Amino acid sequence: MHLFKRILFATDFSNEAAVAREEAVRLALRWGAELGLIHVQRSLSSSWYSFDRFYSQVNDQLREGARTQLKKEISAITALGGELETSAILEGEGAIYEQISDFAESWKADVIVSGTHGQDQAEVFAWGTTASNLVRISSTPVLSVRTDQEPGFQNILVPISFTPACREALSVGVALARQSDRCTLHILHACEPIGLSSVMVVSDASTSDYAQQVEEAAHQQMDTFLGDFDVSGVEEVKKVVVRAQPHVGILDYASNQEVELICMPTLGRRGLSGMLLGNTAERVLRGSRCSMLTLHYSGEGE
Repeated sequence: MHLFKRILFATDFSNEAAVAREEAVRLALRWGAELGLIHVQRSLSSSWYSFDRFYSQVNDQLREGARTQLKKEISAITALGGELETSAILEGEGAIYEQISDFAESWKADVIVSGTHGQDQAEVFAWGTTASNLVRISSTPVLSVRTDQEPGFQNILVPISFTPACREALSVGVALARQSDRCTLHILHACEPIGLSSVMVVSDASTSDYAQQVEEAAHQQMDTFLGDFDVSGVEEVKKVVVRAQPHVGILDYASNQEVELICMPTLGRRGLSGMLLGNTAERVLRGSRCSMLTLHYSGEGE
Protein backbone atom coordinates (compact mmCIF):
# COMPACT_ATOMS: atom_id res chain seq x y z
CA MET A 1 0.00 0.00 0.00
CA HIS A 2 1.58 3.29 -1.13
CA LEU A 3 -0.04 5.57 1.41
CA PHE A 4 1.32 8.98 0.40
CA LYS A 5 2.44 10.13 -3.03
CA ARG A 6 2.14 13.88 -2.44
CA ILE A 7 2.63 15.56 0.94
CA LEU A 8 1.83 19.25 1.39
CA PHE A 9 3.52 21.05 4.29
CA ALA A 10 1.68 24.23 5.31
CA THR A 11 3.78 26.61 7.42
CA ASP A 12 3.43 29.93 9.21
CA PHE A 13 7.20 29.97 9.96
CA SER A 14 6.58 29.45 13.69
CA ASN A 15 8.29 27.07 16.12
CA GLU A 16 5.21 24.86 15.90
CA ALA A 17 5.61 24.65 12.14
CA ALA A 18 9.28 23.70 12.52
CA VAL A 19 8.28 20.49 14.34
CA ALA A 20 5.72 19.71 11.62
CA ARG A 21 8.39 20.32 8.98
CA GLU A 22 10.50 17.47 10.39
CA GLU A 23 7.51 15.13 10.30
CA ALA A 24 6.59 16.13 6.74
CA VAL A 25 10.13 15.46 5.52
CA ARG A 26 10.31 12.18 7.44
CA LEU A 27 7.08 10.95 5.86
CA ALA A 28 8.15 12.07 2.39
CA LEU A 29 11.44 10.18 2.68
CA ARG A 30 9.78 7.08 4.17
CA TRP A 31 7.09 6.87 1.49
CA GLY A 32 9.10 8.23 -1.44
CA ALA A 33 6.52 11.02 -1.81
CA GLU A 34 6.72 14.40 -3.51
CA LEU A 35 6.86 17.25 -1.01
CA GLY A 36 5.16 20.62 -1.42
CA LEU A 37 5.50 23.76 0.72
CA ILE A 38 3.03 26.63 1.09
CA HIS A 39 2.62 29.70 3.26
CA VAL A 40 -0.52 31.84 3.38
CA GLN A 41 0.32 35.52 3.79
CA ARG A 42 -2.20 37.69 5.60
CA SER A 43 -2.85 41.07 3.98
CA LEU A 44 -3.80 44.16 5.98
CA SER A 45 -6.59 46.32 4.67
CA SER A 46 -8.75 49.24 5.74
CA SER A 47 -12.11 50.65 4.72
CA TRP A 48 -10.62 54.13 5.06
CA TYR A 49 -9.27 55.42 1.73
CA SER A 50 -6.69 57.61 3.45
CA PHE A 51 -4.98 54.53 4.89
CA ASP A 52 -4.62 52.71 1.55
CA ARG A 53 -1.07 53.90 0.90
CA PHE A 54 0.06 53.00 4.43
CA TYR A 55 -1.40 49.49 4.26
CA SER A 56 0.06 48.99 0.80
CA GLN A 57 3.55 49.74 2.12
CA VAL A 58 3.08 47.45 5.11
CA ASN A 59 1.83 44.62 2.88
CA ASP A 60 4.87 45.03 0.61
CA GLN A 61 7.12 44.66 3.64
CA LEU A 62 5.19 41.58 4.79
CA ARG A 63 5.51 39.98 1.37
CA GLU A 64 9.24 40.61 1.31
CA GLY A 65 9.56 39.14 4.79
CA ALA A 66 7.57 36.08 3.74
CA ARG A 67 9.81 35.52 0.71
CA THR A 68 12.88 35.68 2.96
CA GLN A 69 11.32 33.23 5.42
CA LEU A 70 10.33 30.88 2.59
CA LYS A 71 13.97 30.70 1.42
CA LYS A 72 15.01 29.79 4.97
CA GLU A 73 12.28 27.16 5.10
CA ILE A 74 13.47 25.62 1.83
CA SER A 75 17.04 25.52 3.17
CA ALA A 76 15.87 23.82 6.38
CA ILE A 77 13.98 21.18 4.39
CA THR A 78 17.03 20.54 2.20
CA ALA A 79 19.19 20.18 5.33
CA LEU A 80 16.84 17.43 6.55
CA GLY A 81 17.30 15.55 3.26
CA GLY A 82 14.02 16.61 1.68
CA GLU A 83 13.44 17.73 -1.89
CA LEU A 84 10.64 20.11 -2.82
CA GLU A 85 8.43 19.55 -5.84
CA THR A 86 6.64 22.87 -5.37
CA SER A 87 6.62 25.89 -3.04
CA ALA A 88 4.35 28.91 -2.97
CA ILE A 89 3.19 31.93 -0.99
CA LEU A 90 -0.58 32.35 -1.18
CA GLU A 91 -2.34 35.66 -0.68
CA GLY A 92 -6.05 36.06 -1.17
CA GLU A 93 -9.31 37.11 0.41
CA GLY A 94 -10.24 33.67 1.73
CA ALA A 95 -9.47 32.40 5.21
CA ILE A 96 -6.08 30.76 5.69
CA TYR A 97 -7.53 27.27 6.17
CA GLU A 98 -9.69 27.64 3.03
CA GLN A 99 -6.70 28.62 0.91
CA ILE A 100 -4.66 25.71 2.25
CA SER A 101 -7.48 23.28 1.55
CA ASP A 102 -8.09 24.61 -1.96
CA PHE A 103 -4.38 24.48 -2.85
CA ALA A 104 -4.08 20.91 -1.52
CA GLU A 105 -7.02 19.84 -3.65
CA SER A 106 -5.70 21.50 -6.81
CA TRP A 107 -2.20 20.05 -6.25
CA LYS A 108 -3.79 16.63 -5.56
CA ALA A 109 -2.06 16.24 -2.21
CA ASP A 110 -2.61 12.99 -0.30
CA VAL A 111 -2.12 14.68 3.07
CA ILE A 112 -1.65 18.16 4.53
CA VAL A 113 0.91 18.43 7.34
CA SER A 114 0.65 21.42 9.69
CA GLY A 115 1.67 22.33 13.22
CA THR A 116 -0.85 22.86 15.97
CA HIS A 117 -0.73 24.00 19.59
CA GLY A 118 -3.00 24.77 22.52
CA GLN A 119 -5.09 27.92 22.51
CA ASP A 120 -7.23 29.84 24.96
CA GLN A 121 -10.44 27.81 25.32
CA ALA A 122 -12.74 30.82 25.04
CA GLU A 123 -11.12 31.80 21.75
CA VAL A 124 -11.27 28.23 20.48
CA PHE A 125 -14.98 28.07 21.29
CA ALA A 126 -15.72 31.31 19.52
CA TRP A 127 -13.52 31.05 16.45
CA GLY A 128 -11.82 27.67 16.34
CA THR A 129 -8.20 27.41 15.24
CA THR A 130 -6.70 27.24 11.76
CA ALA A 131 -5.93 23.58 12.45
CA SER A 132 -9.44 22.64 13.60
CA ASN A 133 -11.07 24.63 10.81
CA LEU A 134 -8.79 22.94 8.29
CA VAL A 135 -9.79 19.56 9.70
CA ARG A 136 -13.45 20.54 9.43
CA ILE A 137 -13.49 21.64 5.77
CA SER A 138 -10.62 19.82 4.06
CA SER A 139 -11.36 16.96 1.68
CA THR A 140 -7.65 16.09 1.95
CA PRO A 141 -6.44 14.18 5.04
CA VAL A 142 -4.82 16.48 7.61
CA LEU A 143 -1.91 15.57 9.88
CA SER A 144 -1.86 18.03 12.78
CA VAL A 145 1.54 17.72 14.47
CA ARG A 146 1.89 18.71 18.12
CA THR A 147 4.83 20.93 18.96
CA ASP A 148 6.36 18.90 21.81
CA GLN A 149 6.75 15.60 19.94
CA GLU A 150 9.73 13.95 18.31
CA PRO A 151 9.24 12.86 14.67
CA GLY A 152 7.95 9.32 14.25
CA PHE A 153 5.18 7.34 15.93
CA GLN A 154 5.64 4.31 18.22
CA ASN A 155 2.08 4.34 19.62
CA ILE A 156 -0.77 4.84 17.14
CA LEU A 157 -4.41 4.94 18.24
CA VAL A 158 -7.33 4.28 15.88
CA PRO A 159 -10.75 4.83 17.52
CA ILE A 160 -13.49 2.82 15.81
CA SER A 161 -17.28 2.83 15.82
CA PHE A 162 -17.75 -0.10 13.38
CA THR A 163 -18.47 2.09 10.32
CA PRO A 164 -16.99 2.09 6.79
CA ALA A 165 -15.23 5.37 7.61
CA CYS A 166 -13.48 3.68 10.53
CA ARG A 167 -12.32 0.83 8.29
CA GLU A 168 -10.66 3.39 6.05
CA ALA A 169 -8.99 5.08 9.02
CA LEU A 170 -7.85 1.72 10.37
CA SER A 171 -6.30 0.82 7.00
CA VAL A 172 -4.25 4.02 7.17
CA GLY A 173 -3.32 3.39 10.81
CA VAL A 174 -2.11 -0.12 9.99
CA ALA A 175 -0.05 1.16 7.05
CA LEU A 176 1.61 3.78 9.26
CA ALA A 177 2.25 1.25 12.03
CA ARG A 178 3.93 -1.12 9.58
CA GLN A 179 6.28 1.65 8.49
CA SER A 180 7.18 2.65 12.07
CA ASP A 181 9.86 0.95 14.14
CA ARG A 182 8.62 -1.02 17.17
CA CYS A 183 5.12 0.43 16.84
CA THR A 184 2.09 -0.54 18.91
CA LEU A 185 -1.31 -0.12 17.23
CA HIS A 186 -4.16 0.59 19.66
CA ILE A 187 -7.70 -0.05 18.39
CA LEU A 188 -10.30 1.46 20.69
CA HIS A 189 -14.09 1.55 20.89
CA ALA A 190 -15.82 3.82 23.38
CA CYS A 191 -19.23 2.74 24.72
CA GLU A 192 -21.57 5.60 25.56
CA PRO A 193 -22.33 5.95 29.31
CA ILE A 194 -25.42 4.09 30.43
CA GLY A 195 -28.42 6.25 31.26
CA LEU A 196 -31.39 5.40 33.45
CA SER A 197 -33.74 5.26 30.46
CA SER A 198 -31.54 2.59 28.88
CA VAL A 199 -31.51 0.45 32.01
CA MET A 200 -35.29 0.51 32.35
CA VAL A 201 -35.85 -1.24 29.01
CA VAL A 202 -33.77 -4.31 29.94
CA SER A 203 -35.82 -6.54 32.27
CA ASP A 204 -34.64 -6.26 35.86
CA ALA A 205 -30.94 -5.96 35.12
CA SER A 206 -28.99 -3.65 37.36
CA THR A 207 -27.02 -0.77 35.95
CA SER A 208 -23.73 -2.62 36.38
CA ASP A 209 -25.09 -5.81 34.80
CA TYR A 210 -26.45 -3.91 31.82
CA ALA A 211 -23.21 -1.98 31.40
CA GLN A 212 -21.32 -5.27 31.42
CA GLN A 213 -23.62 -6.67 28.73
CA VAL A 214 -23.04 -3.60 26.56
CA GLU A 215 -19.28 -3.92 27.00
CA GLU A 216 -19.29 -7.63 26.12
CA ALA A 217 -21.38 -6.90 23.03
CA ALA A 218 -18.88 -4.23 22.01
CA HIS A 219 -16.02 -6.73 22.30
CA GLN A 220 -17.95 -9.13 20.07
CA GLN A 221 -18.62 -6.37 17.55
CA MET A 222 -14.94 -5.50 17.55
CA ASP A 223 -13.92 -9.11 16.91
CA THR A 224 -16.40 -9.28 14.02
CA PHE A 225 -15.29 -5.90 12.66
CA LEU A 226 -11.64 -6.92 12.75
CA GLY A 227 -12.25 -10.52 11.68
CA ASP A 228 -10.91 -10.17 8.13
CA PHE A 229 -8.65 -7.20 8.78
CA ASP A 230 -4.99 -7.79 7.96
CA VAL A 231 -2.73 -6.37 10.70
CA SER A 232 0.27 -8.49 9.81
CA GLY A 233 3.56 -6.66 9.98
CA VAL A 234 2.51 -4.58 12.98
CA GLU A 235 4.77 -5.09 16.01
CA GLU A 236 1.90 -5.21 18.55
CA VAL A 237 -1.88 -4.75 18.38
CA LYS A 238 -4.05 -3.88 21.39
CA LYS A 239 -7.85 -4.06 21.19
CA VAL A 240 -9.61 -2.02 23.86
CA VAL A 241 -13.20 -1.18 24.85
CA VAL A 242 -13.75 1.71 27.27
CA ARG A 243 -16.91 3.02 28.89
CA ALA A 244 -17.08 6.76 28.24
CA GLN A 245 -18.29 9.41 25.83
CA PRO A 246 -16.25 8.93 22.63
CA HIS A 247 -14.05 12.02 22.77
CA VAL A 248 -13.47 11.66 26.52
CA GLY A 249 -12.58 7.98 26.24
CA ILE A 250 -10.23 8.62 23.32
CA LEU A 251 -8.41 11.48 25.04
CA ASP A 252 -8.06 9.69 28.39
CA TYR A 253 -6.74 6.51 26.77
CA ALA A 254 -4.33 8.42 24.54
CA SER A 255 -2.93 10.27 27.56
CA ASN A 256 -2.60 7.16 29.74
CA GLN A 257 -0.92 5.11 27.00
CA GLU A 258 1.36 7.94 25.80
CA VAL A 259 -0.09 7.74 22.30
CA GLU A 260 1.79 9.82 19.72
CA LEU A 261 -0.73 9.71 16.88
CA ILE A 262 -4.51 9.41 16.74
CA CYS A 263 -5.90 8.42 13.33
CA MET A 264 -9.65 8.85 12.79
CA PRO A 265 -12.29 9.95 10.26
CA THR A 266 -14.02 13.31 10.35
CA LEU A 267 -17.22 14.63 8.81
CA GLY A 268 -16.40 17.52 6.50
CA ARG A 269 -18.79 20.45 6.92
CA ARG A 270 -18.39 23.94 5.50
CA GLY A 271 -20.34 26.98 6.54
CA LEU A 272 -22.39 27.71 9.64
CA SER A 273 -23.62 24.14 10.14
CA GLY A 274 -20.05 22.91 10.46
CA MET A 275 -19.18 25.64 12.97
CA LEU A 276 -22.18 24.83 15.13
CA LEU A 277 -22.23 21.04 14.92
CA GLY A 278 -18.58 20.00 14.97
CA ASN A 279 -17.82 16.31 15.46
CA THR A 280 -15.86 13.91 17.62
CA ALA A 281 -12.64 14.37 15.63
CA GLU A 282 -12.66 18.14 16.22
CA ARG A 283 -13.28 17.68 19.95
CA VAL A 284 -10.40 15.23 20.13
CA LEU A 285 -8.10 17.57 18.19
CA ARG A 286 -8.82 20.47 20.54
CA GLY A 287 -8.15 18.38 23.65
CA SER A 288 -5.36 16.15 22.38
CA ARG A 289 -1.76 16.34 23.57
CA CYS A 290 -0.53 14.25 20.63
CA SER A 291 -0.52 14.50 16.85
CA MET A 292 -3.64 13.62 14.92
CA LEU A 293 -4.38 12.41 11.39
CA THR A 294 -7.94 13.07 10.25
CA LEU A 295 -9.47 11.62 7.09
CA HIS A 296 -12.43 13.32 5.46
CA TYR A 297 -15.54 11.17 5.18
CA SER A 298 -18.52 12.41 3.19
CA GLY A 299 -21.03 9.81 4.44
CA GLU A 300 -23.51 10.29 7.24
CA GLY A 301 -22.61 9.43 10.81
CA GLU A 302 -19.29 8.82 12.41
